[in-house]
Amino acid sequence: MQFTIGIIGNLIAALIGFFGREIWRWRKGRKGPLKGKWRQIIEEGRHREDLVVCRHVGDELTGSIRRGSPEEEHDRRWKFYGRKKDNFVYLLFWNLDDTKNPESSGTIQLHVSVDGKRMEGFYVKSVTKPQTDPEALVRKLATTHLVWQRE
Repeated sequence: MQFTIGIIGNLIAALIGFFGREIWRWRKGRKGPLKGKWRQIIEEGRHREDLVVCRHVGDELTGSIRRGSPEEEHDRRWKFYGRKKDNFVYLLFWNLDDTKNPESSGTIQLHVSVDGKRMEGFYVKSVTKPQTDPEALVRKLATTHLVWQRE
């Protein structure tokens, strides 16, 4: 009987510890200066706009990106993780569904404006080059300018 109570007590303590830590991180993530909703605008090629939801804890940034326009791409989604150092943001991003959005992962580098309401920079992703040998892995880096504006 005491053994069972001990196991149950330890499980409850572990759950409280785990959820307590997650709640603390969630609350702290709501306080960083870059937290919240941003609009990502990409003008190169065709015009695209995305909704970015960012969490900011210490120098760590995490969040999600969802395509807003063009309408036919609204189901494209990404996650990101990165760091803020001084006035620069460095992120890794990856798509959530390869069937809808293949080869869409890479890095984002942004410079934070003085007032903190705008960030400007670029994203880099690797793309497959056309080639004669289908077995060869030949990639190139595509760099695209983008802007994040506070919602």
